[in-house]
Amino acid sequence: MREPAAVALVGFMGAGKSAVGRGLAATLGLPFVDTDDLIVARAGPIDEIFRTRGESAFRALEAELVTAALADAVRRPCVLALGGGAVLSPEVREIGRASCRERVSRCV
Repeated sequence: MREPAAVALVGFMGAGKSAVGRGLAATLGLPFVDTDDLIVARAGPIDEIFRTRGESAFRALEAELVTAALADAVRRPCVLALGGGAVLSPEVREIGRASCRERVSRCV
């Protein structure tokens, strides 16, 4: 039997990553981590971060927290819902490729 692996869900804002992630985590018996929740816990509401600090500051924070969550998921498998823009970061894409064994490019 294969060791549990991290599952990272990526998609557009509002695509259902969090809802699918919670169900998948329950089915697999793994913890669920929503990186938007990590951002809110660290810096406050996302819309407020955009309004007061701008998109570039938000994207930098998002990249920092998402790369940390992906790195942690290698040691402690979980289901991750990544923010809609997380994969805009080259660092996130790089650690995502290194952290995830399988990728699905399209789900219907």
